[in-house]
Amino acid sequence: MDYLKWDESYSVNNKKIDEQHKKLFDQINNLYNAIKMKTEKNALEKTLDDLLDYINKHFSFEESLLKASHYPQLVEHILKHKEFTSQITDFHKKFHKGDSNIAFQLAVFLNRWLWKHVTVEDKKYAPFVSKTILFKDWAIVYYELIRSNLDGLLPKYQ
Repeated sequence: MDYLKWDESYSVNNKKIDEQHKKLFDQINNLYNAIKMKTEKNALEKTLDDLLDYINKHFSFEESLLKASHYPQLVEHILKHKEFTSQITDFHKKFHKGDSNIAFQLAVFLNRWLWKHVTVEDKKYAPFVSKTILFKDWAIVYYELIRSNLDGLLPKYQ
């Protein structure tokens, strides 16, 4: 049974981001189901680690896309991601210390956070990202990410 259910109201009108959000829903559902079935700690830990790894990859992709889109609230959005990462790290540490109840609290937290973040924060960037996709090639998004990481070692494209 799904704890979270995707529907089109969550869409940010970007196929790649929507696919990533759907995968986040799936992974949170996997965590919830593992908790509900009282999965052994090692398997639950693997599910949690996979979820956290995917969240970090998603944030990295989303932030690079927002940067390439010249999203005016990029800094604020990144700060929200950092705040979330800090909170999730605290949950993760408690889980590793043996707090068996923390996994369920984490699932509830993730449900609320994901719903709010996608329906409020991510919806704000939807118009910028949809324009970016119309006028920029995906290769340019990745080029922007690489260029920003190399601090001006690559020439700027026109």
